[in-house]
Amino acid sequence: MGEAGDEVMVVVESTLRWLFEPLPNAQWATLGDGRHVVKFRVANDSFLDHLMLQAGEGAVVATAKFANAGHELAARIKDQL
Repeated sequence: MGEAGDEVMVVVESTLRWLFEPLPNAQWATLGDGRHVVKFRVANDSFLDHLMLQAGEGAVVATAKFANAGHELAARIKDQL
């Protein structure tokens, strides 16, 4: 993360901001409805999958390339239950 990897934009509920705040070099903006947009870089898809799984329905990836981040991981976990 940091300055290497692919750039990702995620829209998050304000209550989930804490989950994304530790990301290095993250840039933030606030939307008119109170949600936040965070732009950051990820070095691998696995990190983003786990981050989005933790965030749950309160976060949506706005970058088309990563729109399904976390979905496959969530499905695999569900199948194991």
